[in-house]
Amino acid sequence: MSPTPRILSPLALALALLAPACALEDPGEGDLSLSPDAGADEVEAEANQPERFSDRVGPVKSGLFYTTTGPVTLEYEEIDGHRVFEGDILLPPPAGEASSTGDLAIGAVAPIEELGEEEGEGGELLRIVGRKWKRGKVPYVIPKNFPNKSRILWAMSHIENRAGVDFVRRRRQRDFITFRRSSGCASYVGRQGGRQIIYLAGGCSRGNTVHELLHAVGIFHEQSRPNRNNHVTIRWRNIEPGRRHNFRKVSAADSNPLSTYDVGSIMHYGSYAFSRNGRPTIVRRGGGLISGQRDGMSQRDAQGLNKMY
Repeated sequence: MSPTPRILSPLALALALLAPACALEDPGEGDLSLSPDAGADEVEAEANQPERFSDRVGPVKSGLFYTTTGPVTLEYEEIDGHRVFEGDILLPPPAGEASSTGDLAIGAVAPIEELGEEEGEGGELLRIVGRKWKRGKVPYVIPKNFPNKSRILWAMSHIENRAGVDFVRRRRQRDFITFRRSSGCASYVGRQGGRQIIYLAGGCSRGNTVHELLHAVGIFHEQSRPNRNNHVTIRWRNIEPGRRHNFRKVSAADSNPLSTYDVGSIMHYGSYAFSRNGRPTIVRRGGGLISGQRDGMSQRDAQGLNKMY
């Protein structure tokens, strides 16, 4: 008897192969009572915005995905034929649906009994669609004439020097990452199978590229962690319409943290992520701003990745 699909609302995912649900928190009276003009941290928004596949908001759709814990129905934004989570996280085609974009040669839709234990291992938090790269080696192809290749090579070297992941030129490997020009920055999470595209706009910096490569090896956003409310406060009223789902978090039952919470992570949203009014959407407990730095991996980023691989 096949398991009954479970429903996940638009997720804010957190690290490598899929499992049960995460919930959008009730803003509560504390957040609703915040004055838009209150607090020393209510300053003009910085240019340091989160990575996005597109600035446009797409319709919310749902699809059935197979995972190591059973089939699950996920909701996502559809933008230009892509299934988008948290601004820059892309999902493969749902079960029984062929890829319309040619992004994946196979897609992560294999029945769960075909996935071995090692294949199904994930990262720090929610077990989302995607798998670890075998022996920590990630084959890659950088297309000829791709703009600013140096940012990709720098980002790969940056990760290799801090964690047990090796990026190797693709020869005959079946699974590999490659890059495509886009209007924004976006990536799938974990090894999808076959050709796997990372999208980079001309304005995606070296740090943005590190961020997307870390998604590709299995890392989700830091603020999706179940204990995030111990460290940050979400100011729901300042979030763009249609973007509240980007601030969901996973439940403690679905998490397996490999490092402690880190507001300095390269995977953390900055304070003005998806702001509708130039005011903070996410701040430290007590009101301090979060830089959302994209300079490089933090020490805790490296610790978590090393434990994963």
